[in-house]
Amino acid sequence: MSARAEAPVRSIGTDPAAFTEFYRAHVDEVTRFVARRVADPELAADLTAEVFLAVIDAAAAYRGSFGGPRTWLFGNAARRAWSPAGGCWAPTTSIG
Repeated sequence: MSARAEAPVRSIGTDPAAFTEFYRAHVDEVTRFVARRVADPELAADLTAEVFLAVIDAAAAYRGSFGGPRTWLFGNAARRAWSPAGGCWAPTTSIG
């Protein structure tokens, strides 16, 4: 990925318009990705929000050398949905 193509992704953390564009382009697909891995809709919504918060925090360090923005984003989503304590996806059943 060229430095010019990386610039909009790196600006997500500081430019609300860049974040809004990125969010709108990807939120539905990320939500579906997370929802397929957790059964609780509220947990899926929380994890999706965490994905985009992490994107804001990490955007300045983004380098497209391991794939493009989508690869980076979905790697983040997979890490958020994975439960390292249980070695599985986050809980798939509601407790309560």
